[in-house]
Amino acid sequence: DGGQVLMKFIEHRYKESGLQGKSVIDLGSGTGIVGLAAAVLGADRVVLTDQKQVLHIARENVASCAKEVGDKSIQKRVSVAEYDWGDKTFSSKLGAPFDIILVADCIVPKLYPMQPLVDALLEVSGSDSTILICYDHRVNHVLDPRVKFRELCEDAGFSFKVVPHSQHHPDYVLEECSMWELKLNSRNSNGSKRKGKQ
Repeated sequence: DGGQVLMKFIEHRYKESGLQGKSVIDLGSGTGIVGLAAAVLGADRVVLTDQKQVLHIARENVASCAKEVGDKSIQKRVSVAEYDWGDKTFSSKLGAPFDIILVADCIVPKLYPMQPLVDALLEVSGSDSTILICYDHRVNHVLDPRVKFRELCEDAGFSFKVVPHSQHHPDYVLEECSMWELKLNSRNSNGSKRKGKQ
């Protein structure tokens, strides 16, 4: 659900302005639908990332999307790459920082630790980057991921804003799905030295 909610959220937010001139990375992209939505909205460069064993799904969907919308440039503007969160060699390989970082259905503490995702956000973002995260809440009796993830992000130097449901796509509002917008604080030493590519 989180992927669909985030896909429709960026469609709703950027439908008027488009994403021309922007670079976008989709972390834990899975099928790639969220990043591909950014490509359809005109982003200059989109990188879909995930673990190696699932990248073939995103590659197939890049070709299908280009054909379906009748825009061959999508196959040139969208690339697919393996990325293990927190790999410090990644940002230099793919030209981070990115203007927009997209994350959906990736905060599942029972399956994945949260700190590597926060490390990845630091690696691919700059002081001008916008990070959009859709969190699909699952009950966890050990900790509340909403609280813990926010603490980790704020400790890393990010500002953390909960986007109200009134700003979601009106047809894609789910009570269990939260939308978060993060930015590097100006006082963060990493952010102060890195600018998003315009």
